[in-house]
Amino acid sequence: MIKVLIADDMAEVRASLEKMLGEYPEEITIVGSVPNGKQALQVIAQTLPQLVITDISMPVIDGLALSQKLKEAYPKMKILFISGHEEFEYAKKAIQLKISDYLLKPIRKEILYRSLAKIIQELDREKEQVIERAHLYDKLKEADVLLKEKQFHHMLETNQEQPSHATEKFIAQCFGLQCRPYTVTVMKFHRFYEIIDEKYGGDGKTVKSSVKNVIKNLHQQQPYECFFSMQREDECILIRYGDRVVSDSGELDFTRRLKVLLEQFTCFRVSIGTSQIGQDFKALKSHYEEACYALRYRLLDGRSACYQFIQISHRMNIKSYLKNDDETLLYFAVKNGEKNKSKQFIGNLFKQIEHEANASLYSLQNLYTSLVLLFNKLTVEMNDDYSSLKHLRFLNVGLDEFEDLQDIRQEVTRAFEALADCMIEAKLNKKDTLVGSIKAYLNEHYAEDISLQGIAEMFYVNASYLSQLFKKETNCTFSQYMIKLRMEKAKKMIEQGNAKIWEVAIHVGYNSVSYFIQNFRKIYRITPDQLRKNTALHS
Repeated sequence: MIKVLIADDMAEVRASLEKMLGEYPEEITIVGSVPNGKQALQVIAQTLPQLVITDISMPVIDGLALSQKLKEAYPKMKILFISGHEEFEYAKKAIQLKISDYLLKPIRKEILYRSLAKIIQELDREKEQVIERAHLYDKLKEADVLLKEKQFHHMLETNQEQPSHATEKFIAQCFGLQCRPYTVTVMKFHRFYEIIDEKYGGDGKTVKSSVKNVIKNLHQQQPYECFFSMQREDECILIRYGDRVVSDSGELDFTRRLKVLLEQFTCFRVSIGTSQIGQDFKALKSHYEEACYALRYRLLDGRSACYQFIQISHRMNIKSYLKNDDETLLYFAVKNGEKNKSKQFIGNLFKQIEHEANASLYSLQNLYTSLVLLFNKLTVEMNDDYSSLKHLRFLNVGLDEFEDLQDIRQEVTRAFEALADCMIEAKLNKKDTLVGSIKAYLNEHYAEDISLQGIAEMFYVNASYLSQLFKKETNCTFSQYMIKLRMEKAKKMIEQGNAKIWEVAIHVGYNSVSYFIQNFRKIYRITPDQLRKNTALHS
């Protein structure tokens, strides 16, 4: 649909043009029909038509003067001259003004329609060019943001005590040269990979977009300057700077509002760590480390809260929770295959930390490191190829990979329980990998109600760790693998037998036939009925 204005001092010509435009096959809206250029300018300013059809000879302001003004004010507007004159000067002037077309009176319908078709084609082409330029601009803008994020993370990961010239240049580009108060906030999204798999179909971009919208919404409510980065999938960094950063209590209020909005508009529970207020951006890295340190206190105080470095920096006590005698008792409990005893012993260790009012990360790290060393000692004493137990290696993961204290306790407990089981069952020479064992189990139990969490508990592993490992070794998420496996089983049933489609759906674990058909079509690009017909044709 295009908007058209008609300007001609002859009423019968305007009426004729209106009639022909009304009968044109494509939708045209006539926004005005006026007798002179002055009125045309008034209507054009209000309606902004894409095409102006104007006579050359008109009173007050003629067509040539009108076109000159339109080209200056609306360079993209199309102009179609109509005239009863065939003089060369008029045509020459039209060419100079880059007029879309020049028609002689009396105007024939087929000539007008041919000209309209050409103008509409030009308008469509220009619209496509605008869209392409906007798309290119968005791509360039996105690339610039990603480059800045990459530079930012490179700056944080370098071991230089003083920022390099390149780092100083980057800081100046992002934050300016002057010293301004700022805070670094680090957000962690709990059970990230599990929820991405279950709620977002493996699409992490949707989460990033939601987080950006939340930050943008807060910016609209209370404008502030910030730098945002979410290059690491389960972690988001926000640097707030400028006049809004005035006090630690104000920053705590901000992070609490941010946390509420993030949890409201995403499917995640969120923990947030915030640095002290800084003044010089050259110290940005150290303030980032403060925020990360504060965030780690979720391991002691529980997930889904806001932590400030200034509030927890005093917690520096170093206490050893695993005494030599206790370590010996745990060692022999596992060695003798006493799974329940080792579980109870580990539970008591973590209860001590949980009930310690002033527990520090140093104490937790000390306990965890001691348990890792004991765990590794036991596996070495098995005199077995350690790669056969690689699903237990999660104990070598740093504390930052865990969600909270309960998560650490569960993983440590499961590790030592698994070691005790190995002692009892004498399965030290088992060569199956974790994923291989799970795939074998799924191949037999694919029709049952199976979840990632349930499989993780069955094989004594952390669900987040299993989600990442499964994706790495199979190149698809757990849910995607289950869909493919069930569809393969269904395809064989359809090709080899005469079972009804609803029977096949139930056999492979689907209660909904329509959902089964939808997944089948997504995998094989045809419906189960079409596959059955194709199989019958070629048999």
